[in-house]
Amino acid sequence: MDSVKKIYNWYLKNKRELPFRNTQNPYYIWVSEIIMQQTRIEQGLPYYKKFIQTFPTVESLANATLEEVLLVWKGLGYYRRAIHIHEAANEIMYTYHGVFPKTYQEWLNLKGIGKYTAAAIASFAFGEKTPVVDGNVIRLFSRWMMLPYEKTSPILYNTIFTYLKVKMKTMEPGILNQSMMEYGALVCTPATPACINCIIRKDCKALKNNTVLQYPITNPKKSSPVLHYNYVFIKQGNYCLMCKRSADDIWKGLYEFPLIPADILLNVDTLQQTDLFIQWFGNVELHFLYQTKPVKHVLSHRIIYAQLFVFESRLKKKSSTFEWIPIDEIDKMPIPRLIEKLYNKISNSNVKK
Repeated sequence: MDSVKKIYNWYLKNKRELPFRNTQNPYYIWVSEIIMQQTRIEQGLPYYKKFIQTFPTVESLANATLEEVLLVWKGLGYYRRAIHIHEAANEIMYTYHGVFPKTYQEWLNLKGIGKYTAAAIASFAFGEKTPVVDGNVIRLFSRWMMLPYEKTSPILYNTIFTYLKVKMKTMEPGILNQSMMEYGALVCTPATPACINCIIRKDCKALKNNTVLQYPITNPKKSSPVLHYNYVFIKQGNYCLMCKRSADDIWKGLYEFPLIPADILLNVDTLQQTDLFIQWFGNVELHFLYQTKPVKHVLSHRIIYAQLFVFESRLKKKSSTFEWIPIDEIDKMPIPRLIEKLYNKISNSNVKK
């Protein structure tokens, strides 16, 4: 029996029982694949359940506001996924008239759907013979065959894709894809693979050469840029100033406090001398209370050091840039994890009361 068939049979006996398995409902499968991108199953599962409870159909998701979707997504990170799944739901309802695409190529046309996600939905929900080549599958094949290609190489992707495509002539494509992904997630793991219990250990070239952890081949990571964010918390009574991010970035549609970016973390004197602070609050009578200690926030493509300056205003003046938000409502709003970290550092006695 060849290695792929062994893993296929292993999956049938050992797969994890998950709510989005044993179903061909394309909506459930689609939501699960988007949520589980760059997210561990244990972390993503509660979000999946909450998402489906809140938006049980693609129609309910399309009819929701982006803010409602972001609120359910709050804390999961990579918020662009939430924006894209909301946009794609509207495409399905109004371009496809509520009928889900069935093929790999059709799914690729939707917002936020890449090759891996399109292949997963098409094979799991509709039985299309299209291989899924995700990080788990790439790691498994790279070690087993000792493939000499960098893990993001198109040659590596195409090699695995072509190999699995042939295997799908004799095996059910959805199960085959899930078996490869599951084996990589549970057995052929990144740092501590269970080689001693691996059912294809006799066929694994990297294990024979004692080079398992050298595969897949990776180029050295570039250092992440470091950013410095100086946030301003201005309260008046039980209200504070916040704004919704409109820039097309990872936090689009989320709420944050007024932000003064700089090359360094500022002190209160230099903060109040910045052009932005003068532009926004130069004519507002403010009383400085304190500033928080810096918080380090690591994203996939950058490192942020942030702090929060807390002021009190005597008047709740109107602002064209910001809106007054009830302080006790902040926890219920769609905010980035960084803002949540900073807000949690604020003392109850000085701000929340």
